[in-house]
Amino acid sequence: MQRVSIFIVGIWSIFLFLGNTTDIMSQQVWRKIGDLEFSRRLFGAVPVSPRQILVMGGYGENGITRTCEMINLESRTITRAAQMNVARAESVFLLTQDSNIVAVSGLNNTNNDVTPICELYNRRTAQWTVIGRLLVGRRQHVACFLNAEEILVVGGRDETIATLPSAEIFNIRTGQSRMIRDFPTPLNLGQAGLSSQSKPWVFAGRTGGANSSRTQIVYEYNAQNDSWVNVGDIMRGLQAASSLRLWDNRLLLTGGARAEEPTDYSPNIYLENNQRLDFFTQMRTGRSWHATAQWNADSVLVLGGLNGAIQSIASAEWINLRTRAISQAPTMLAAHSQFVALGMPIVNERGQQTKARIVAISGLSNTTPVTPVVEILEADIAPPPPPPPPPPPPFPAIVSTLTETDNCTVFRLTLRATSGTLRAVTLGTSANVTLEVTSSLPSQSVELLVRVQNPFVLPSLTSLRITDSMNRTELVPVRLVFPERLNSALRLVTDAARLFGDGVSSLTCATLRVRNTSGRDIVLPSLALTRNREFSLPQSQFPLRIPANAEAALQVCYVPSVSGVQRDTATVVTDCAVFRVPLAATGAVAVYDAASRCDVPVRLRTVLPPALAQGQTSTAPVAAAPFPQPADDDDVSVPCAVLTVAESVQAPSVVLYNASGQLLAQWKTEEWHFDTEQSGVKRFTGIVRVNVRALPNGLYRLVMTNSEGLQTTVPIVITR
Repeated sequence: MQRVSIFIVGIWSIFLFLGNTTDIMSQQVWRKIGDLEFSRRLFGAVPVSPRQILVMGGYGENGITRTCEMINLESRTITRAAQMNVARAESVFLLTQDSNIVAVSGLNNTNNDVTPICELYNRRTAQWTVIGRLLVGRRQHVACFLNAEEILVVGGRDETIATLPSAEIFNIRTGQSRMIRDFPTPLNLGQAGLSSQSKPWVFAGRTGGANSSRTQIVYEYNAQNDSWVNVGDIMRGLQAASSLRLWDNRLLLTGGARAEEPTDYSPNIYLENNQRLDFFTQMRTGRSWHATAQWNADSVLVLGGLNGAIQSIASAEWINLRTRAISQAPTMLAAHSQFVALGMPIVNERGQQTKARIVAISGLSNTTPVTPVVEILEADIAPPPPPPPPPPPPFPAIVSTLTETDNCTVFRLTLRATSGTLRAVTLGTSANVTLEVTSSLPSQSVELLVRVQNPFVLPSLTSLRITDSMNRTELVPVRLVFPERLNSALRLVTDAARLFGDGVSSLTCATLRVRNTSGRDIVLPSLALTRNREFSLPQSQFPLRIPANAEAALQVCYVPSVSGVQRDTATVVTDCAVFRVPLAATGAVAVYDAASRCDVPVRLRTVLPPALAQGQTSTAPVAAAPFPQPADDDDVSVPCAVLTVAESVQAPSVVLYNASGQLLAQWKTEEWHFDTEQSGVKRFTGIVRVNVRALPNGLYRLVMTNSEGLQTTVPIVITR
């Protein structure tokens, strides 16, 4: 038999979404679809598609029938369908996995003849075919599928109306049946179904006729050892109850007769919980021979049946599966008992319910012995909007590794994305470097070469512009430390800070002694000056060879540009090792006596700075170049001087602004002291220390103010 799961999946095995439908349910009314041609009770009705229900057999007005009828919910029509091969009532009708129908045994006629014949309705051919027979013919029995081919059949009554404990397993493929261990008690009008764990449970039912004993125990059949296992119990034994497997695969049990004479119909509702049937809530009306159908994911409708007065009723009640609340439902057009009600939901392509429908079919009535009425309760349900697309994954985190190469100015950079792939990598925030991608992109790991442009200036690379596999581009920070290997073999023998003495007024050259402490010669090809203004290095002395464990002379020249201390830094890179020489000299550019080329004495007049000539006691602060260059990561020192005719002058105050004018810091000049005096004009000097560690790259203004309010602004540019 071909096994194609089509309608059963679409109807029964779905998890549906439903919003608040309390108002919708309370506003709905039952509407008549039509009348069956053959009124019937104790029959079967099974959906063969989302829009069609096949009605089969049962007790008709002229006895037990084999007629079938098809209800079409879309066209609202009821038509004849192919008849079964055998008339049957009090039977079991099961839906196969490929949406065909199996009819299992049943009462054949009013002479209590019981048929063992099983037949199959093929929904494609719309015909019935006998597929086999039970070993024991039965009526009022229970049955459920164990798997795609085998049906568990339990209890029922035989032709003598005796209640049976016997059980068997029928195979719909082979048409053969085999007996299994008897059920623990005789059983008729019971319930059977698969639990949420797909275990076959048999429960409720009675052992004989009216007021006969009925078991409270719920039994599970264990096929491995052919045994019946007690998996719990209900509060009281029942018969003619209604059970339903919910859309979430849990079993629900409602109502049933606890006794018949006098009538005692149960209002209790049991719901599967932790692999057992637990008491859930109570209906307002005790019922027997009623029906239960699911409306939506949260609500079940209990409808019709017999009341305590043994009258068919048309009332219905809602069960809220979430809150356990019971509420009144719309009353049916006709009273129904010993009938069938089916939930027939409509779902969209996303598996969301768009329409709720419950169909009530025929059965016993109070106005006529058997009513032909088929009626429907339905409501449109607006499905929720499709869920928003999931948020994109976060931009991949980057792990970076910087390693050296054989080339002093080239470094290898490896980038690895913790998730996804990298499509492009370019420079972000950087200084003195270029970037070259050497591996194929896109890739999770990328190899790059970082080239230093000027070997005498420290490079920096603090961020990269990266494009990921989703074409998102972000500036990603990276923590790279470029190694700087100081040349520990070279030592200064001469103090470079005091190389020129004080008060240099013209071009002056001096000699620095440099010692090589290593065991091999070192050649200095050249040295680079950071400022390259006041200081110079005669190029004729290069390359300068410093023998092993010996000294060599390095000539340095200086010509002042202002009065005061001026500084520069000479740097050389040898074998990837850096050697720096800090230079300092004090300029004195004012000359007050001289002679002409003809040795004619020249009498010069002292010219005071404009501020002093205008009556001020001191000039605005004079700033020299910051040092060291390049700076380390802590402090940069800015020399400051003030000329005055007074005996003393206060140290200038200093404030620091960023490029947008925001005040960042303020402090006093340090190491303020008297320096020199010429022609009654005294010179005081000091140092302004600027901590650059906390300052990002950019332009800053250092404003120095003397005690008389005269100011000098020094622009400072920080690059890393």
